[in-house]
Amino acid sequence: EGFDEPMTFEVIRKEEEDSFRPFAVHDVLAARDGSVWFGLETGDVLQFQFLLKGKGATGLWRLHTEADGLTPGDLPKIGQSPDGQIWTVSYNQRSGLNRFDGIRWHHTRLSALTSGSDLNTSFATTPDGSFWVGGNALSVLRDGTWFSYSNPDLFPDHRSRLLVTADGALWVAGLGQHVSRFSS
Repeated sequence: EGFDEPMTFEVIRKEEEDSFRPFAVHDVLAARDGSVWFGLETGDVLQFQFLLKGKGATGLWRLHTEADGLTPGDLPKIGQSPDGQIWTVSYNQRSGLNRFDGIRWHHTRLSALTSGSDLNTSFATTPDGSFWVGGNALSVLRDGTWFSYSNPDLFPDHRSRLLVTADGALWVAGLGQHVSRFSS
């Protein structure tokens, strides 16, 4: 995983034939397999897979869109669950949860599975392997089952951001709200 030595990138801003259209990045994820995923402001997802690492690194780009089964939402966040699958959520409730299993995209709504919200804004994985989704509720995928929690007195429930610290604690911070820390 990763690179043995620092890499240098030369950025050239010019139009190239058969190049990707201009895009604005909202989020980025370095996946455990070495690929890099970009959540574009439009809701599409751009994937870069390295073919050759080190000096002269090359790779393949792939644009994931609605045509690929992705349900795009504005300003997507990208996460990776412990099993290696790539997930997206967004500020747009219509987009729900998108999961890429390495072959195709799958779409679901937390509101259909639990009492969770479909407006979600962040991901985190705790040391026990639980995959957390934060937004207008706090949801977790644990042992193949989704659970959702909503209690604004205990944790923020407005566009929350999640962070796992070195001690394994889950921090939940809400936009314009308080911060909570949970540890096992």
